[in-house]
Amino acid sequence: MQIRKQDIPMIVHVLNKIELKAKISRINYRVKKKLIAKTEDMANDEKDLLDRYCQKDADGKLVEAETPGTWKLVEETKEEYIREKIELLNEEETVDLSEFGKGTQMKIYFKALENSETKLSGEQADAFNLFLDKLEEEINGN
Repeated sequence: MQIRKQDIPMIVHVLNKIELKAKISRINYRVKKKLIAKTEDMANDEKDLLDRYCQKDADGKLVEAETPGTWKLVEETKEEYIREKIELLNEEETVDLSEFGKGTQMKIYFKALENSETKLSGEQADAFNLFLDKLEEEINGN
């Protein structure tokens, strides 16, 4: 399954929210585990970008910006950082779901998600729809 890196955190959030029966929850857990591993990889990539493009103090630590949780960028390389960050977020990530096959197990999971009565709106609904589209492509071999 191919998913843009920037979409994965919201998909994980939605999959955490979906109410499923126990058997399907086990599949959901294993899928989420794979997606969470991808978010950890992305976090490491983002950390590398910050390390390369942010101002550092005398101890080599990142200098925090005025907004808490953000960092001061080196002015001369700010545009390069922004470009690389956008590229990173738009990269397609491969999530290997082959252990579930394209058959019964994946189809049952898809139907359970599709028939879930969990209420979603806005970005959550968009992420859920995207995930179902990707799952359907995976099942159909596209």
